[in-house]
Amino acid sequence: MAIAERTGEMRRLDEVFAASRSAGGTVFVVEGPAGTGKTKLIHEFGERVVAAGATFLCATASRAERGFPLSAVGQLFGGPALRTRQLEEAERLLAEGAAAAPRPDPRRPPPASAADGAAVPAEVLRGLSALLLSAADRAPLVIAVDDVHHADPASLQFLHYFVRRAGAAPVLLVLTECVRAAPPHPLLHAELLRGPRVHRRRLRTLTRDGVADVLAERFDPLTVRRLVAECHRATGGNPLLVHALVEDHRTSGGAQPAELVFGEAFRRAVLTCLHRCEAVPYARGLAVLPPCASRPGPGDLVGLDAQAAALTGEVLAATGLTAGPGAGFREAVRAAVLGGMRADRRRTLQLRAAELLHRAGAPAAEVADRLVAADRVPGPWALAVLREASGPLSIAAGRPETIARLRLAVRGRPEGAEGAAVLFDLARAEWQADPERAVRHLPELTAALRAGHLPAHAACRLTAWAVWLGRVDDARELDGAGPAPGMAERRLALAFPGLVPRGAAPVPVDGDTVIGTFAELLTRPALREDDHKAAVAHIEHILGEGVSAPWARAPIAAMTALVALDEVERAEQWCDSLERSDTDRPPLMAALYHVVRALIRGRRGDLTGVVERVRDAFGLVPPGGFGVFAGIPLGALVEALVARGEHAEAGRWLDRPLPDATLHGPFVLPFLRARGTHHLAVGRAATAAAEFRLCGHLMRTWGCDLPGFVPWRTDLARAHLAVGDAEPAARLVREELRRLPDGRARTRAAALRVLAAAVPEERARALADAARAAERAGDRLELARILADLAACHRTERPRRARELARRAGALAAECGAAGIGGDAEPAAGPLGVPASGDGDPFTELSDAERRVASLAADGWTNRQIAKRLHVTTSTVEQHLTRVYRKLNINRRTDLPLDLAGLPPRDYLA
Repeated sequence: MAIAERTGEMRRLDEVFAASRSAGGTVFVVEGPAGTGKTKLIHEFGERVVAAGATFLCATASRAERGFPLSAVGQLFGGPALRTRQLEEAERLLAEGAAAAPRPDPRRPPPASAADGAAVPAEVLRGLSALLLSAADRAPLVIAVDDVHHADPASLQFLHYFVRRAGAAPVLLVLTECVRAAPPHPLLHAELLRGPRVHRRRLRTLTRDGVADVLAERFDPLTVRRLVAECHRATGGNPLLVHALVEDHRTSGGAQPAELVFGEAFRRAVLTCLHRCEAVPYARGLAVLPPCASRPGPGDLVGLDAQAAALTGEVLAATGLTAGPGAGFREAVRAAVLGGMRADRRRTLQLRAAELLHRAGAPAAEVADRLVAADRVPGPWALAVLREASGPLSIAAGRPETIARLRLAVRGRPEGAEGAAVLFDLARAEWQADPERAVRHLPELTAALRAGHLPAHAACRLTAWAVWLGRVDDARELDGAGPAPGMAERRLALAFPGLVPRGAAPVPVDGDTVIGTFAELLTRPALREDDHKAAVAHIEHILGEGVSAPWARAPIAAMTALVALDEVERAEQWCDSLERSDTDRPPLMAALYHVVRALIRGRRGDLTGVVERVRDAFGLVPPGGFGVFAGIPLGALVEALVARGEHAEAGRWLDRPLPDATLHGPFVLPFLRARGTHHLAVGRAATAAAEFRLCGHLMRTWGCDLPGFVPWRTDLARAHLAVGDAEPAARLVREELRRLPDGRARTRAAALRVLAAAVPEERARALADAARAAERAGDRLELARILADLAACHRTERPRRARELARRAGALAAECGAAGIGGDAEPAAGPLGVPASGDGDPFTELSDAERRVASLAADGWTNRQIAKRLHVTTSTVEQHLTRVYRKLNINRRTDLPLDLAGLPPRDYLA
């Protein structure tokens, strides 16, 4: 297979070879950056000239053998070109020449002039030349010396002598030379490569098309198109690096890669290029300290003068390792360079870079990053830099670089108040990434607080942390250490009403906490009574304050409370607004927003969305980091998994331990409900009923009996129905309905559906009311369940209607990701409510606008959602539906046929 983008070079070699057969001794130099295919080119050329009847001799010079005279050219005298007697003569001459020539030190730079460093006796040079010229008498002779820049001076002296003595003999000398940062030996450029019969050809790195040709040898065309741009950018078109990436993919075991794999082959290829172009010291400096005009550069770090540093930068750019002279490494190349260093040397270089930058007045963050990489705090100045680089924790907390800097500062062992302040800063930074990790510092911080090494107001934050993680004893130990004695007990009483003695009323606590705010909202009279508007207004007041306070935690509780009030659209609007105003959130805050989004998705019946959002939250912060609040996301996740029929997975999540204090506060209620739902789904109705009764007991005891938060009466009624006990089920659900204020449409829909099952004589009416409530709430999963029950209700008397409802329920359930709802029964001969005419489209009387509105309404969209989707007013939607009902001879929304002719496919969750 042809070498990519080397056709022109091969053609030129063929031309020079043809000319050398008559012109005599000719030199062809192939030069180029490391890894560009010089060696492969001359070996392929050797195969071609051998096929043409020439004799091909090849030698490879080595830096390791540069100190041995005639070591490079000695390789030419062991091939089939010489007879036995000639080989013996060559061996004698080589030994004599090596003994006479001085042995150079390969560690020293080359001599200043060609006259220095090589003194092979003339008779040796003459004898060796004669032996090779005798081979040229029999056939054209092609001699290749790879990496001639590494050849020892005696070998260079011989090659120079041989070319001059070749005369008209058909001899071609092909040399390869690597573009390097080190200066060449004067014998090479000043003597050997001078003259009219010296030809040069420089190899370049591959173009994007050349990279595509290499990739096409391994991947299909679609994969090549997907990878070629990134591969060319990452390798600079260096063929050695491109082939290394292909090899890394092969060893990774993938069939067709979605992205590039930077593995061991790539790392080795990068280091090989650096060694070949003799740029290792500068490359290490560049990996640690990228160039910048306003500060010391990599040359300063490794002790190179400006000229040498500039030359090396040009060599790296020509090799494709950087984007250009003066540019830094690409990330994958930088990682390979750093990975090729011994750990102790890498840390030493990082520390030297930190000191150099600090003396030059570089920004604290740049100095701190090198200190972290060096894992050293060399003095008080370093501790000050680390703290300064950590920035204001109101912005930087939770970021990995902030945590790394503060951890290193703590390991610097500052003492007294400074040590306590650094540890407190570290805990604050870690808290926003993983509260469980941060709270490990709580005992030491408590001791520092009592010793007066921390300000008294730090007690409030430490107490809030202990409460969040349910560490009651730790919170009580902090009581009295802060500015307000009894503060810890008040926080505990509000968050964990189960710990408060009967008859004691918890005192509200000021502060921006999720736990306290949510507990206060749950026990607020406006939420428990009929004043729905007052409750919403109070919650939105909290949210309004949160817009101007980035990272505020109280809005998380407020949005959760809005969802509990079935104000899903309001909650989503606030979530959108707050996320737009606070885009640079730390992991903990981002995870809490995911939880709110999951609750919103759950109220709309989007089970897949719930599972994805909760798993995203747990991906940012482990479940243990949510402390007692974990009951809410775990409850939502388990409910969704049960509805999807994934009972085993739900059981695994239920087995996760929660802090003991969780059982004494309202955050356990969604978890208990989810556990009961799981028991009910797997046939353990009695156990489920016990869980639901426990929810009811706790909610009544704690003064937060909110059906929108946990509708325990409806759930307990479902458990009674599972064992055929309809009377207590009806009593429970009627009480639930009596307690529901206006505006709780979703909770009302679920309760009416259970009432329909408990009271057969009220079944049709209750289900119709439930369907309307579910539509108002926008809960497609609940609507699917109601439609499935309606289908069962009509199965005997109205089978066509039952089949249509079952199909609609199944379609909605499928889009929600739910299992075991509805079915795929065959449709009736004509759409429900429309006379079956046998021919034609029964919906021809509907206008295009009416068709669009009817289709969305049939799929469970609310009027407000349809208006938003079609960019019209809610009044327009209502008018269209009125005309649709009249034209189709139906009375209500649930009578709409599932399949409306000529409309686009359904998109329930868009």
